[in-house]
Amino acid sequence: MENKDTEYKTDSKPEDFIEFLFGKEPQPKNTIKLEIDPPEKNKHIGLHIFQQLLQIFVDGLKYLYGEDDKVDIQKLTNNNIKMMSNYFLSIGYQLVFETFDKSNYEPKPNVFVDHTLIKPDTSLNEFYYELMSENEHKVPIVYRVSFKFIQ
Repeated sequence: MENKDTEYKTDSKPEDFIEFLFGKEPQPKNTIKLEIDPPEKNKHIGLHIFQQLLQIFVDGLKYLYGEDDKVDIQKLTNNNIKMMSNYFLSIGYQLVFETFDKSNYEPKPNVFVDHTLIKPDTSLNEFYYELMSENEHKVPIVYRVSFKFIQ
């Protein structure tokens, strides 16, 4: 059964969708239907969806918090991440944004980087992207972004 509150955006340009999604306050959970093109032949669907969501995340950060088409991840606040999480909930995905330093970093297999690790049953939440940086005290920091499908 279709939700009568669901919004549809059918423009073909990615920047139109970014403006549509991030150009107003986050909408309620699952009220914006995200449609993406099918994956290339033999490409794992989880990898394809992850890449699309990661691009939306990056473009959304640039749209909301960017300067000169760049985002300084060090300047993002907890409120910024909470806002991004709310936008992703509106399209039916949970944003998982984790921050680690050397005391709490736990490496895990990175199926996004090493595609040989992808199995037929690999789920969306097993894909993640990591960005390494340093805080103001030159302590290495790792940011990990992943997504989960919500019902």
